[in-house]
Amino acid sequence: MKGHSDLKFKNMTTEQLTEQLKFLGELNESNDSSPEVLKDRLKKHERSRHLILWSDHSCILNHGHLLTVNFLYDPAFYYTREELLFRSGVDIDVEAVVQTPQAYILARCTDKLTDQLCYTDNRFQDVEELGQKIRSEYGVPINDYTRAFQRSSANVC
Repeated sequence: MKGHSDLKFKNMTTEQLTEQLKFLGELNESNDSSPEVLKDRLKKHERSRHLILWSDHSCILNHGHLLTVNFLYDPAFYYTREELLFRSGVDIDVEAVVQTPQAYILARCTDKLTDQLCYTDNRFQDVEELGQKIRSEYGVPINDYTRAFQRSSANVC
């Protein structure tokens, strides 16, 4: 992840800010384009990441519940493949690595709501902990946004 320091933004020219925002598709010509506004806009995008919680009602042997979590790749927050190659000489598919889903909850239960509520306390605790700010290597706070998705239960196993 980028997580640039305030000093990096302070030293950027208006042209550099405009170019970076244009690259990210976040430049709005109709808004104020003063250097401070551009810096604030770029900081906001470079310091925000999005988590995806996905529930598709998957089951294992007709008893189970699977929730996965992964991060949404955003070139504002994460380095692109080219940037990482230039910066560190590492050539990897950054987007694929970032968006690889991880098992969040794998519970053995029926698809009944009463069974799935058994781990609700754990999920509430996890949601509350999302409010705790993590910091980049430069000490800047990262803003986490969570998006929850669910497949319709019409095709449950």
